[in-house]
Amino acid sequence: MIIKRLESPFTDYAVGITAFNITGLNDSTQLLAHITRSNEISGKPLIQFFNADNIAGWMHLYTAAYFTVKSLITLSTKIKSVELELLRWVSAQKQLSDAINLVGVKEGDKRIAVLSLGLDEKEIRDEILRIINEYNLKEQLELLDIDESKILRLKRLFQISDIEFNSLLEDRDNFESSKTLILKLIINRIAALIIKK
Repeated sequence: MIIKRLESPFTDYAVGITAFNITGLNDSTQLLAHITRSNEISGKPLIQFFNADNIAGWMHLYTAAYFTVKSLITLSTKIKSVELELLRWVSAQKQLSDAINLVGVKEGDKRIAVLSLGLDEKEIRDEILRIINEYNLKEQLELLDIDESKILRLKRLFQISDIEFNSLLEDRDNFESSKTLILKLIINRIAALIIKK
């Protein structure tokens, strides 16, 4: 589990990020019931789930959380829920329906990423652990790791063309360079969402 404070000027807020495989879970709808519907970030930490196969590492989720807080505080965005806003930022999509299709958890998805957002790091950790313990899940942060097949999938999902990717790739023989680039391009798309608002 990764617990981190957001960067300045939003250091009052913290995120918790992890992932797990729910293969042994008979009914994932109960798990998804833990998603709250709040239009503010206050006492109890918020929880949102994502399809881990569509996430470019923990930094992808951290960046989306940062922009979610920024949009709520500095842009005074009117939203129905912070959890839905998180979906939009993680997916870099303006339309909520597109965001859900891109990174939301659907029936049959087994590899789940978790993002918790709140004010208190201990409470965030406790909230994630409560869910893990309640469903007897095992943390597998490595589900967020980027491999070659995930890069192909992310390029398709985030509409990153081979031409764009290859023209910016600094070292074709170094896989770390590809991982860094895919994350950078997705973060650029997340940041560009502010312009689209």
